[in-house]
Amino acid sequence: MVRVVISALLMGLLSSVKSSQTGNITAQPVENVTIWCKHNAGVGQYIHWFKQTHGAVPLGIVCMMLPFNVKLNAIYLNNFLPDRFVMSLNRNNTSLSILNMNINDSGHYFCGWGSWKMMFGDGIHLNIEDLKSDILKDDCPGNIFYNLTFIFDADRHVTHHGEAHSSVYAALRFSKQKTRRAARQDTDVVFSATR
Repeated sequence: MVRVVISALLMGLLSSVKSSQTGNITAQPVENVTIWCKHNAGVGQYIHWFKQTHGAVPLGIVCMMLPFNVKLNAIYLNNFLPDRFVMSLNRNNTSLSILNMNINDSGHYFCGWGSWKMMFGDGIHLNIEDLKSDILKDDCPGNIFYNLTFIFDADRHVTHHGEAHSSVYAALRFSKQKTRRAARQDTDVVFSATR
């Protein structure tokens, strides 16, 4: 019995070698991307795909058990759907295809596998560029910003009314004129703030 447990532990340790696709991928919305991960998982171990954005906690996308000879269905997690995220799995590799991408799909994708001890691949960073920003860059001539600045800057007129420092004390301007109606009293309210 002890030999069986030790053999199982050694098989688990030997099958958790870290390896995967690394780097960066830049894509456009509506395109499809397939990410690969090489693994050494054994039969009966689960292989997972994760997504992490901006240092947040990684979210599980999908997982599948490496079967002996029967095809098993993928288990989708955290509201990721099989119509956009498709996992395929074979003995040495797994892939995640992301279909009809959008800006929210940007992030770091990586795989993990194991049973008692989880091993993770390095993963790949997927950056989805917004098509709108490229259209604006292509359709707008480079000198339009300077032309508009020149037009708006040329029409600037500065007029001062009252004292030279009145803009500093604009909230505290009091009228020296007396009111003409004796029955009505005006209340002056002063607000003060310190910095």
